[in-house]
Amino acid sequence: MRTVETTALTLEPLSVRHAAEMFAVLADPAIYEYENEPPASLDALRRRYAALESRRSPDGREVWLNWVIRLPSGAAIGYVQATVFPDRRAAIAYELGSAWWGRGLARRAVEAMLAELVSQHGVLRLTAVLKQRNQRSLRLLERLGFAPAAADDALRRQLDDDETLMTRQAPPADASSAPTASDRLRGLARRVAQAHVGIDPPVVLSLVSGSTVEDIADAWSDVDMSVIFEILPNEDALRAACAAAGGLPWFWQTGSLAEGSLVVAFRLDGIEVQIGYSDLATLHRELDQVLVDHDPDTPQHKLAEGMAKAEPLIGEARLLALQARIAVFPPELGRAMAAHFMGRVTPWRALSQLLHRDATLWCRELQVAACYKLLGALAGLNGVYFTTFQFKRMTRFAAKLKLAPTDFSMRIERLLQGDSAAALVELHALEGEVVELLAARWPDLDLAAVRERRLAFVPPAAH
Repeated sequence: MRTVETTALTLEPLSVRHAAEMFAVLADPAIYEYENEPPASLDALRRRYAALESRRSPDGREVWLNWVIRLPSGAAIGYVQATVFPDRRAAIAYELGSAWWGRGLARRAVEAMLAELVSQHGVLRLTAVLKQRNQRSLRLLERLGFAPAAADDALRRQLDDDETLMTRQAPPADASSAPTASDRLRGLARRVAQAHVGIDPPVVLSLVSGSTVEDIADAWSDVDMSVIFEILPNEDALRAACAAAGGLPWFWQTGSLAEGSLVVAFRLDGIEVQIGYSDLATLHRELDQVLVDHDPDTPQHKLAEGMAKAEPLIGEARLLALQARIAVFPPELGRAMAAHFMGRVTPWRALSQLLHRDATLWCRELQVAACYKLLGALAGLNGVYFTTFQFKRMTRFAAKLKLAPTDFSMRIERLLQGDSAAALVELHALEGEVVELLAARWPDLDLAAVRERRLAFVPPAAH
């Protein structure tokens, strides 16, 4: 069994020596939302790892392969594992500490393991079992090419009622591993960050965020990154650094270095690169707007969300400290968001009237505003940062909302694409369900105005 090296992480063959650091990782309660439980004790974990070091089942028929996932910084963040059966099928599993979710690290770790299973262990078929409610794991497997097993698959008969079997054929051992769009953007971000090294005052933190770190970048994606200084240098030094990376002149900028924040855009190798320049004081002040002042409706929610998933380019320790702070979503912020967004009362009387007038654009505008209101209120209920500023990938965002109406994102898409009359009926129903969820969480939350306005809606069939 070999160590597997990639540019983003290393898979180390698991042994007893990993027990202490993995005990800390596996103590994370978020890991066990759907199944299993943390190790009973460090000694129990050591005994388990000692048994796994044999790499074989007691009867010798199964090969047990277990790797610890380690970042370049040295941090152990989880594990991947596979049981290889005599028929050359491998059943895989994986787990990362929740602090590392949403960064594409699980996908890269599992991909590295799959390549190793094919090239070194002759695996022909791959399977994974998951709880049906575990949508995060389902999306990961789908991105890796897995699909639900056929109804007549014999392995399905061994599952519990709430489990799903995912399967895929193994790729050829010599299949190419061409870099993805995200890999390319990540490489450009590293080049730009390095070009800023040597500026005086020096860079204290640089990071890449957005679709790049979520490994969902495509041909239309750009590079979103930040470069933070203790004290911002002059604009000429920043322009020179972008040019040194191979970038063309800036074609857009907003903000001001004098005010502590400047955002610029330029093209590098045909890709748009957007850099947010800031000083540390401004960065902390902007985060405080969300985490301390509990501002329910500010673009700084986007800053907090992006930084929580970001990958470090320079200053990893500083980014980890910021991410630990952002990971603690303030309960006061959640309530403030619910009160703020539900305070934007939907004009149900006006919407009823618009059905009979030539006001399609206005009607759609009000529908979109109402959908944003519901998303913002549910984000507060679920402890998720939210802003309407540059809101993208609604379905992915809605998947984070564990407390939400059934089929929430699908119903929003349907109402925004349907005719006005049906859309208003669906929107009215959705709002009612959200109101009840909020009332259950915060019984003293003032929802009287919302409930009163809802009574003014006259369903289309009643006209």
